[in-house]
Amino acid sequence: MKTALSLAASPDTILVTHATRVLGNNAVRLLERAGKRVIALARSPEQAARVLAGSTARVVCLEPGDSEQLAMLLSEADAVIDAVQKPSRETRTATLDLLRIADARGVRRFVRLGAPLDAATRERAAQLSLAVIELHTGWVFGPYDAEPPSSAANFVIDLIKRRLPLAPPGGVCVVDARDAAFAASVALELADDGARYDVAGLYHTSSELLTILGRVSGVRPPRFAPPYAVARALAATQQRLARIFGRPSGLDDETLQMLNEARPISSAKAECELDAHFRPFAETARDTVHWLLHAGYVHTAELGVDLEADIARASTLPMERRP
Repeated sequence: MKTALSLAASPDTILVTHATRVLGNNAVRLLERAGKRVIALARSPEQAARVLAGSTARVVCLEPGDSEQLAMLLSEADAVIDAVQKPSRETRTATLDLLRIADARGVRRFVRLGAPLDAATRERAAQLSLAVIELHTGWVFGPYDAEPPSSAANFVIDLIKRRLPLAPPGGVCVVDARDAAFAASVALELADDGARYDVAGLYHTSSELLTILGRVSGVRPPRFAPPYAVARALAATQQRLARIFGRPSGLDDETLQMLNEARPISSAKAECELDAHFRPFAETARDTVHWLLHAGYVHTAELGVDLEADIARASTLPMERRP
């Protein structure tokens, strides 16, 4: 069994994948504040300049399949945070390459943050010498969610822009990206190889989420809460109309299905072993709305409260406004 590092051998240089997405971005910023050297992987220089504004990380734009440059970067790293929120065939291939090259270059620690590894990747990881740890997140909200916004950020945007026709049935565990990033930083130091943690956050019904978001934004949330089959039919109709008229739609079928099928998940193991903690959703909602306003995804005129006086808070969340 490959065991956890001692604190004396704490990793100093961490490579973070998907650094322009909400999990990776927050991991980059937290590690920087902890005094770590961070290599942030991105796709587009322009996107990275906007989304990682204020970061001191070394930003590297890497094309998919560029194994040579990836190997050079990993030769400088002690550890990796692979921040994959939504898995796909492309991310699976990228993760397999990342594991293989990281192991060959002597990287000691690999934390998968977000979606679980699939069985084949997990089996391959067990054959390597580096320690591989998994942190599985709930529905991730928080600042720095951009380009394109995740389903969680779009949920907030759609509420503020009055595009939600209904309160979806069901509910989900919600985690702040900053809390997930903190748990990952502790896992880098302390978790044993092969350990898996749920950092799912706190469970809320969809109506509870909308009520809290409505209170923060001053936008009245939808009260109509139909059964799942009716909600799907209404959402499908809205999406068809949106395509006809060339405008954004509200709820998509994937989000509806996720909310309907999700169940409460215990994060007790992460709370005990990684000192994971989960802030109230009201705090996450406030910071998410503030950041979306600062970044230009929503506008003051769309809110039912005056947040301009509070926008100075977003100076701690730097990013250029979108045109």
